[in-house]
Amino acid sequence: MSIKSNTPLVSVIIAAYNEEKYILECIDSIINQTYKNIEIIVINDGSTDNTLHLLRSYNDNRLEIFTHENRGRVFSRNRALHLAKGKYVILQDADDWSNEFRIEEMIAVAEKIKSNPVVGSNYYIFSDKKKELRYVSLRKNNNAIRQKMSRPILANSILPGGILVTTEQIKKLGGWRGKFKIAAEDGDLLDRLFEDGSHFFNIQKPLYYYRMNTGSVTNNYSKTLPYQIFKRYCKKQRRQNKPEPKDIEEYFEELNASLIKKISYNVEFFLFWILFNFLYK
Repeated sequence: MSIKSNTPLVSVIIAAYNEEKYILECIDSIINQTYKNIEIIVINDGSTDNTLHLLRSYNDNRLEIFTHENRGRVFSRNRALHLAKGKYVILQDADDWSNEFRIEEMIAVAEKIKSNPVVGSNYYIFSDKKKELRYVSLRKNNNAIRQKMSRPILANSILPGGILVTTEQIKKLGGWRGKFKIAAEDGDLLDRLFEDGSHFFNIQKPLYYYRMNTGSVTNNYSKTLPYQIFKRYCKKQRRQNKPEPKDIEEYFEELNASLIKKISYNVEFFLFWILFNFLYK
């Protein structure tokens, strides 16, 4: 394996829980990257299926496997971040996979940006149910991306779970926040990267394959939509220099104390439900 001496080390972070159906495709897509100077940090989050056995079948010294009892994706990602030695961190979900040029192209862009880069790309959504790909095209340049991210609604302009960011910046922000223990932790991180003055860029090629996995908690909207709405509320509070609720339970206490807020939440939930089912089903 040839690694150029001037290429920065990249830490690929993967948190895996019961992903025996998909983990080989995920890891293979990273091991076979054209960019070779990587470490692959996989946190096995207490899997009860064959995930750990499959991970241990690899013979590649760039792959590091750590395991603990089930603590959730936020805890696992933060553990991987603590272990990361690379200049950059790249995120990948354990049921997704990457184009072989993904890291090479992302690094080339990040090295040109230099100051607080956050690099994404266009991507495919793969429907497990329909067995088909749908292409998603995103805004390219920093100004266009930041303009959309500043919106109060429909602000998605970069795939949160498929970004490259400097290890230094993500550590400075404290990584992922435990208050988003079920969902929206990546979107919350992206919002805080925006507020920290990051320079965004989306490569105009589909370098990532996002799987709509019907068995994933992420795609169980009854569980995840409350966290998505909670995330938006926390963002609004921060940007108005107001305190955030410390957790989702405190947020619901606020809702239950106000009829107007409760009605607003229910309307938002209904609209998001329709939107998500339209976009991702």
